[in-house]
Amino acid sequence: MNETTALGAAYLAGLALGFWSSKEEIAKQWAIDRKFIPQMSTKDRGALYNGCKKAVKAAMTFK
Repeated sequence: MNETTALGAAYLAGLALGFWSSKEEIAKQWAIDRKFIPQMSTKDRGALYNGCKKAVKAAMTFK
């Protein structure tokens, strides 16, 4: 499940409506399908992150 935020919101809504009786009931359904492991080097990641911060700063000063 790539959209775990949406899944979490759905679980909370289901708990509120009584669809699930407990967090434990939900936990029994949930299992890891696959793991995403970073492949990018620390250097490349830092360069991209710095570029992102620069873009955000530029957007914040745009009028």
